[in-house]
Amino acid sequence: MRSLFSVLFLASINFLPFAAFSQNDQLADIRSAFDLFSGEPSDKNRRELLDILEAYEGPPTVATVNAHLIIMMHDAPSNKFRLIAESAGAAKQHLEPISETLPKQYWDARFMAAIARFNAYDEADSILEMAHVRGATHTMRSDEETWQDWAKTLHYRAYAWTEGMQASRTIKGATKTSIKNKVEDILSRYPNPTSQTEQDAADGLPWCEGEVKFRRKPRYPTPALSRGKFGSVVIGFGFDRDGKATNVEVLASVPLGTFDKETLKWARSGYFKPENKEQVGVTCRVDRPDIVQTLTFSLG
Repeated sequence: MRSLFSVLFLASINFLPFAAFSQNDQLADIRSAFDLFSGEPSDKNRRELLDILEAYEGPPTVATVNAHLIIMMHDAPSNKFRLIAESAGAAKQHLEPISETLPKQYWDARFMAAIARFNAYDEADSILEMAHVRGATHTMRSDEETWQDWAKTLHYRAYAWTEGMQASRTIKGATKTSIKNKVEDILSRYPNPTSQTEQDAADGLPWCEGEVKFRRKPRYPTPALSRGKFGSVVIGFGFDRDGKATNVEVLASVPLGTFDKETLKWARSGYFKPENKEQVGVTCRVDRPDIVQTLTFSLG
């Protein structure tokens, strides 16, 4: 999962335009260090800018937010996870007071910090942090299905990472069962918005009782198995009027692309088996869009 870190973040971080602020010494130092780092992003200039930000005692400003984001963006491609955990963690803490004003930047930073700490330290707490990202971004989908693209994308990525992290064999500080229970508890604290699919069911025929079945069993790809890779794929699909899986797509995966092919084959073999075929189209229906499911690959 480590090699995919920068792919997930570089396109997602947005900077803010500079504006005029009161010229106190700390902000002037931050702007100066920011300009120096922007022109020459060396380790020395990175350290200096981060130290100045750490000493800053005022509220978040455009200058301080941009400074935190540029360090995060610099660190992401390096795959130096301890450094990424440091800069993303500092950005998360700095953005927390304005998380409602800048939700994208805040949740991007929190997401990045969770992955970096997991890769650097194998901490169980990083999984719980990821569960918060997953839950919070899901609540941003309103009843009218107005779900911003960044929040939707981040939600599915956090979904894949939450499940993929739990598949690791080297988690420190907790058992898999205790982590699973804590993740479920965290997710239960976030409201679950009513989807358009659920609204459609309320307005028309209800869905038939029955179960989802698959004609194909998922297979662990041999290259991934031989290298000891683990991960998770979030898959989206629906059922047509005959109950066959349709519109199958990968919504997010960790590691990117490793398990996608096998997951797609498995999902495309899916179908819905109603308890009573005679009721289909009369008192209930089997066609249903917008189903989301995960498939986790673990070595035990």
